[in-house]
Amino acid sequence: MNKRIQAFTLILLSTTIALAQQAPSPTLQQRPKPNPTNPQGQIQIDVVVTDKQGTPVPELDRKDFTLLDNKKLENILSFTAVDTTSESAEPTAPPAQVIVLLDLVNATFDQAGVIESQMVKFFQQNGGHLANPTSIAIASDQGLRFQPVPSNDGNHLAAQLNATLRTLGPAAARLDEVARFQSSLKTLLAIADNQSKTLNRKILIWTGPGWPILVGANYLASTQDRKRYFDAIVEISTRLREAHIALYNISPINPEKAIGQSMAPPQPILTPNNEAPMQTRPRITAGAPTDGSSYKEFVRGVKSVHQADSGDLSLQVIAIQSGGRVLDPTNDLATQIAQCTQDLGPFYRISFNPPPAEHPDDYHDLKIQIAKPGLTARTNTGFYNQP
Repeated sequence: MNKRIQAFTLILLSTTIALAQQAPSPTLQQRPKPNPTNPQGQIQIDVVVTDKQGTPVPELDRKDFTLLDNKKLENILSFTAVDTTSESAEPTAPPAQVIVLLDLVNATFDQAGVIESQMVKFFQQNGGHLANPTSIAIASDQGLRFQPVPSNDGNHLAAQLNATLRTLGPAAARLDEVARFQSSLKTLLAIADNQSKTLNRKILIWTGPGWPILVGANYLASTQDRKRYFDAIVEISTRLREAHIALYNISPINPEKAIGQSMAPPQPILTPNNEAPMQTRPRITAGAPTDGSSYKEFVRGVKSVHQADSGDLSLQVIAIQSGGRVLDPTNDLATQIAQCTQDLGPFYRISFNPPPAEHPDDYHDLKIQIAKPGLTARTNTGFYNQP
């Protein structure tokens, strides 16, 4: 287990965005350099393999997997097939876990109502018996309420959700964009920190449109800001992977489109001296994507400080990079939660030794290829290696 994560005091993740209006801006505490996943420096990843219908595929062998690190063949040190849905599964193996988060910080009032009712509907299906141990998390302006002990009793979870929401009282004044951005990332890190103490696989289902992205005419990002973005990207990527968390995002349809995103014209990312554009990437206005397309411009890995952008810290981007999924908005969230939990059926845990790092936070692109036709592997899309 990573001692840095166990001893890590949760930082208030923030950014020193320079507002056009010169509003005061919070700062990001310098993060400690991450240690390897374990004393041997091995990297562990969980892999879900699905068929053309999206159903997880069991009973694959080590020889069916090819691991590519920066497009180079990497030796698989250990391979474990895990299928907790099988009657022959090892009874002592820790069960895979579900965490369903209700995001009251970023959802509209109407969205929050839909999410709550759909969570209850999911919990009460099958007479309230849940296939996987499940926890509830609620993010609000009052902070994170997290039930750390998972339960298979859906009726109990439904009652607990309703009781917790009653204790929150009337909604406070809506937080501004910077505060929502900070609060949401702090919540994500808090859950990763809590779950780092166990090695079982978890999926975190974040319900809602996600936090705003601090770009646009009102926000001016300096080279120093990009350094803070990059530090946050490395920290979140590393901590989710080491906690064996895959992040999923589902969101209800919002008729009022109060938090929708739209794409603004592309703007250049400048060099440290602001002398010439490095590359062009689309900018996203405040809010979370609702059309399922804008975030896709940011899912490729960020290799350097000068490539880092606040769009790389969006909920949807982090979800894809963690090996999770982003589902299309719908008001049938109970069905989507069930779809997400299917990925806790058969999966495969792989470990490997990363090559020597060329520099701190050395980004490595990861890909898993499956020898059998018609199958697709989903896992972490990359990792940051350390000397």
